[in-house]
Amino acid sequence: MKIAGSSTLHAAPEQVWAAITDPAVLAGVIPGCDELTPIEPGRFALTVSLGVASIKGSYSGEVAFSDLQEPTSLTMRARGSGGPGTIDTTVAVALAGQPDGTTRLVVRERYRYLRWWAPLLVEPVEFISLVMSRRMLRGIKERAARPVVATTPPERTIRH
Repeated sequence: MKIAGSSTLHAAPEQVWAAITDPAVLAGVIPGCDELTPIEPGRFALTVSLGVASIKGSYSGEVAFSDLQEPTSLTMRARGSGGPGTIDTTVAVALAGQPDGTTRLVVRERYRYLRWWAPLLVEPVEFISLVMSRRMLRGIKERAARPVVATTPPERTIRH
């Protein structure tokens, strides 16, 4: 399943980049994020609680950044497993500074659910994924417009 979205943020690309790559901000905008623990720079252990209808549960796994082209693009990949199954998500993010000082944020997501019954849930899962994507975009948008402050030290677990 693929989802794409875009938004205009009232902040410079460098400020948006700082928000997107900040572990504290990331923990706050990933829907259902319970815990985000740095493993190494750009790589984190992740625990999320998600659900669609009666298929709910916690997933444990990793999220990692790759293809970083500061401050214009990055790829974020999350993989996890839990009671409901296994999920593999890739999110491509592109930032483009605009003449008025804003930033155009474009996000392309790909989700893979690795269970035999996953095709039966395509419509509800697409809807929930879209809602989660919009929530994450809104969180990034809100946090990117705030002044940049010091972040949590990388060795500390971030809980939400």
